[in-house]
Amino acid sequence: MRKTLVLAVLWAGVTAAAFSQVEVWTSVGLEFGNSFQKYPGEGWGYLGAPGLNVNFYRFGGGGNGGLFFHFAALFPVIERRGGSNYDYLFQYDWIIGPGFRWAARGGGFHFGAGLHMGWPLYGEYAGEAGDYVSRAVNFGLGLDAGFKYDLSDRWYIDFGLTLAYDFINATAREVSSGGGRVVTRVSNDTFAGDYSMAGVKPYLGMGVTMYGERYKYGKPPRN
Repeated sequence: MRKTLVLAVLWAGVTAAAFSQVEVWTSVGLEFGNSFQKYPGEGWGYLGAPGLNVNFYRFGGGGNGGLFFHFAALFPVIERRGGSNYDYLFQYDWIIGPGFRWAARGGGFHFGAGLHMGWPLYGEYAGEAGDYVSRAVNFGLGLDAGFKYDLSDRWYIDFGLTLAYDFINATAREVSSGGGRVVTRVSNDTFAGDYSMAGVKPYLGMGVTMYGERYKYGKPPRN
């Protein structure tokens, strides 16, 4: 019994020490999306859109490796392709994967790479047959690279850019007529390998640093 109690106390101490070294960086800011898209048999189109983003990094055990997550909501989105403009209401961008940091004077660099998903690229437009709705989902690879400039132990400015390359696309188009009473699926296409979308999206945000099991504000104490 005594041995079990000692082991439990030691385990609690080790766990508390590990959690005390967990450090989380979370920033919210502005982002501008620049994307170049090409469907099979068509020329390249350019999509530009402003929006908001959330950048999240989590490092454990006092190390420089961890997990990162980037989310952006861009709106409105305008695509210029073939001499025409196509208006979309919004585009969501997600990147998740391993993240890393490198300390520098007054802050530090951060870098992450992983799975990228653009979901959805949503648009509504009018045509001869009725009102059209288009939904597209993309999959590929993405990365984030930026610099964290510390204003204090708690607050920082985060600026950088994300890069993405998608090679899988699924697009569905519907048309509604009769005042929306009749909805017809026009197309439901999936492209893999012969579809491309490349994106470069700079961002600027304000962030907060937290640490520990209860996520206290500031940087974790250094032993």
